[in-house]
Amino acid sequence: SPAVNPAAEDTPNHEPLQTGEIRDVERFRELRPTWNRLVEASRFPSVFLRHEWFDAALQWASPRRSPLILTFSEGEAVVAVMPLSLQQPSLPGSGPVRLEALQVPDTQEFDLIARAGREGAACEAFARWLVRNRRHWDTLHLSALPSRSGMAGRLRHALAGTGIAVAPEEEKTNLSIDLTQPWESYYQGLSRRLKKNNNLIQNRLEKATGARLLWYRTLDAESQPLERAIAVSARSWKSPLGLSLDFPGPGRFVRRLADHGAREGWLSLWLLELDGEAAAMELQLAYGGRVHALRGDFDPDFESLSPGSYLHHHQLRSLFEEKDLTTYLMGPGPNPYKLRWSGKGETLRALRAWSPTWRGTLARLYDLRLWPAARRAKAVVTNRKKKEGA
Repeated sequence: SPAVNPAAEDTPNHEPLQTGEIRDVERFRELRPTWNRLVEASRFPSVFLRHEWFDAALQWASPRRSPLILTFSEGEAVVAVMPLSLQQPSLPGSGPVRLEALQVPDTQEFDLIARAGREGAACEAFARWLVRNRRHWDTLHLSALPSRSGMAGRLRHALAGTGIAVAPEEEKTNLSIDLTQPWESYYQGLSRRLKKNNNLIQNRLEKATGARLLWYRTLDAESQPLERAIAVSARSWKSPLGLSLDFPGPGRFVRRLADHGAREGWLSLWLLELDGEAAAMELQLAYGGRVHALRGDFDPDFESLSPGSYLHHHQLRSLFEEKDLTTYLMGPGPNPYKLRWSGKGETLRALRAWSPTWRGTLARLYDLRLWPAARRAKAVVTNRKKKEGA
């Protein structure tokens, strides 16, 4: 991202911000009112920056990951927050200490949470904290940084000259759909092949079995619809990876999120029933007119009927009819099915940095040289075996 001069956007003559650390969960929870006021006072408010999102994310944390929330203050007023986690190696000294964004696999955006106009000063304060604490971390990794916020550029500018090595990483796109246009105009612009396939799926599915699409606009942690969604997730392809919602970490996360969502009103669930059985589901977060497809799964027993495609088609059409919605975001990654529905989206950046210590230098050598070389060598061997077996 382009270099950003913090001084050009922050109010002149401000004293440097003071940095505080919060490692205790109770102190983190006490910060909720201040935190959410900062989200609303930021340039780009997002549900993924809300205190409730990070409170849910903490439920997924492993024993080796501990929260590290940095606060940046001007006098008595907190003007920015950086939610991080510190991950220790499995055995002391067996690997680098990783400083990372406080995220879960379902995170679609991460950013510095700052009052508009104080982003540059907060990045400068974060850079000073990283230098002062350089012996307590080895690698820093921040991902899902929205390009519109300029966070990656500000932090690289702040770290220039500190001795901390920084490298940008491959960008991703969160593919999106404009919900303010008429559905007919949008759908007409899609490929003929997709529309034909949708018609075939609808005819096949509705002839084979009774199909019912349900939209639960409010959920709580103990609701039956949520339990049915968790059961669909448990039968999905994500289960062998330990990412389905029936596993302890993801389960605690989604239930805490549902508790917050019931109060705040931004979590909803689409559920497709086939002959009374839950066949597919999509959890969504709606905030500030933006709808995020948070988690979608289907039961492989119904795969021949394409329940996920049916659900996506019909829930999307319903969203176009909601007057207060502006954008539907399908989640980061260029999955083939997403590209059939949209070729546009929002750019997400990532940034990696290494502490200016001998451990940080070794970690940098491994990350930038040794690991890529090992991957290339493995690819060569794999390709050779494939040719020999052909």
